[in-house]
Amino acid sequence: PLVLTMAGMTPSGVPKGFPLAVLLLVILAAPRADAARPPSKRPSIFSRSDREGVLSPDPRPRAVEQPEGALQLHNLTDALLSRLLAGKYTLLPTAAGEATRTKRGFLEAAHASLRVRLLEEAARRSAKALFAEGPLDALLRWDWPWNRRWPAPEPSDPTVHFDLDHELEIASLATVSYCQAPNIVAWNCSRCRNVPDFRPSTAAYDASWDLQAYSGWLSSSVTGEEAMVVVFRGTDAHSIYNWAENLRATKTDFELPFPDADGAKVHSGFFRSYNDSILREHMLSSVKDMMKEHPYAALHVIGHSLGGAMASICALEMRLAVGVETVRVTTFGSPRVGNPKFHDLFKRVMDRSMRFTHNNDIVPSVPTLMMGFQHVRTELWEVDLVYDKLRPALQLVVVCDGSGEDPACHLGQCGYGICTSVSNHLHYLGMRMGAQAGTAMDC
Repeated sequence: PLVLTMAGMTPSGVPKGFPLAVLLLVILAAPRADAARPPSKRPSIFSRSDREGVLSPDPRPRAVEQPEGALQLHNLTDALLSRLLAGKYTLLPTAAGEATRTKRGFLEAAHASLRVRLLEEAARRSAKALFAEGPLDALLRWDWPWNRRWPAPEPSDPTVHFDLDHELEIASLATVSYCQAPNIVAWNCSRCRNVPDFRPSTAAYDASWDLQAYSGWLSSSVTGEEAMVVVFRGTDAHSIYNWAENLRATKTDFELPFPDADGAKVHSGFFRSYNDSILREHMLSSVKDMMKEHPYAALHVIGHSLGGAMASICALEMRLAVGVETVRVTTFGSPRVGNPKFHDLFKRVMDRSMRFTHNNDIVPSVPTLMMGFQHVRTELWEVDLVYDKLRPALQLVVVCDGSGEDPACHLGQCGYGICTSVSNHLHYLGMRMGAQAGTAMDC
């Protein structure tokens, strides 16, 4: 109900404003022409034209849905912007979220467009800096204790470069680790088709620990090399967040029992997962058997998530205790495994170490630096970069410095070094790491 109150009366006794009140009531009580019609559900991509009374296409372009944690140009740190301007990245050819080999022309056009935007952003920051000097700016740039990082910066390993075709082979082997062990041994799983040149040797599944690993030979069509391979499966996708949260306050509490590993400590939970399950026994036996076939063959150890931590420990044992001459390690979304001495040992004895991270993946941010951990090198950070909201994000792989804790890469993307994305943890190089949604790892 509508209530109108009038103040005062006219000389004739009629309330002031009475004709106006009557007029308003008549207008409000009159039925609307479209009151009997239910509201129509207009498609979101259309707008109504008042002049013609018809639906017409909405002239406003739609923004593309971007990956979780994608960076925009104005959010790049100065260190990362400088690195990109120097061309220290590789542009991934991707389509519909899957890594593909595309024509050179697409990459050249995308690279040229990105280069222009990077130069524009650098010029904008330079102009802004002319007016930004002052007490407040100095206060913001102060080296506060929470901005300091423990590991000193180191130059990147000059021998590390990103070979997309070869890394797609390695990532494909990591995805296979989530399939059923019998299908891996028979090499007839759906994901096995991505690596037709692999010859399986052993697959081991420990039901009590819910852990799995497999081994075999990779005759790479990319490198032309035949190498031994050991692959460790990661954590169940449904428990990643809780598992990572439980690692935040973990300390390095177990000293490695390997020769020449004095002072190198790891998280005891990672070591027990590798040592106390059946995986260690079966992978050691398999590698020793393969060495009888080719004594000087290189060994490539691969893992995703928790599998990355076990792969790092396994690689050290293969090099220090078993005596494999050439050991290479590639991990995807691995947590920090050990202390700074573990990092130094890894740097000294590993022939090659590639540690992939992605945007703000939750797992590489745990356990924390404050708990005495340090990542091994060399980090390759996969970042989704948005420079036009109407285009899909470009995927870049940046080779980070040799410290394992480069602030221009994964470490610098999240508040206090704590990242939260599970989605980024499950996708690397355009591939799904883990079981497909709605499946029971039966690929």
